[in-house]
Amino acid sequence: MTGFYRDGFCRTGAADFGNHAVAGVVSEEFLDFTASQGNDLRPAGLSGGCKWCLCTSRWFEAFQAYKDGRISKEAVPKVDLHATEDSALKKVDMDIFKQFAAEGQTNGA
Repeated sequence: MTGFYRDGFCRTGAADFGNHAVAGVVSEEFLDFTASQGNDLRPAGLSGGCKWCLCTSRWFEAFQAYKDGRISKEAVPKVDLHATEDSALKKVDMDIFKQFAAEGQTNGA
């Protein structure tokens, strides 16, 4: 089950130093990227299309890698805006998250 507290929610607290606040849908390319950064999520059972509570800083690293041309835009996890905790906005602007909104969410979300 996803979430820092393994309760299915992308909520954080004082014990969550990684800020697992971004409700993301991962791709195989993202899984390759994060593994190359030292955080292989596949042993946790993840594969492309899985939903997972991601560390805000790791999501932003993927975004930066896309901006730098190191990975494709499709490698940046899609974001479920409604399930992402507001604390993620301390590191990533909502307009950036909206560019990667999960299917079915509008830019007005």
